[in-house]
Amino acid sequence: MNVQECFQTAARVEILLRDLYAGLARCFRSDARLRESFLGLADEEEQHALRIRLLALHRKGVTWTDEAIDRIGKDLVGIVAELSAMAKEVGTGPDGRCAEPVLRRVIDVERRCGSLHAEALAQSTDPVVRGFFSSLARQDAHHERLLEQAIQG
Repeated sequence: MNVQECFQTAARVEILLRDLYAGLARCFRSDARLRESFLGLADEEEQHALRIRLLALHRKGVTWTDEAIDRIGKDLVGIVAELSAMAKEVGTGPDGRCAEPVLRRVIDVERRCGSLHAEALAQSTDPVVRGFFSSLARQDAHHERLLEQAIQG
């Protein structure tokens, strides 16, 4: 995997998260607050994907060490596989109850994405790229808090 492929896979992660949140909105359709929260998260993830694609187009010369690319690539591929599996679980039970265990797993994925954004992707020497992924890490932490609130109430 190279840097551009990492960007493409990162955008795919965001799209998979978008789809997962849209599925959670359907699972929790009887709870207007949760439904709207999940739809908002889905919109944010779609915006993240678009922004990653734009960043990739405008920062083609970005480089990371081979070690960083290897780590980023493996983490991204693992997250894609996990999100793909979770998407199949959402909506399989009545009244969204099936989604609660998935929510805990989504929190873990958001935490892993935040860590990846903050630690690995932010290693770029390009200050625009560093700032961008630091911003995404903060948003991932916010998503975690919203998901925790969804579980508790």
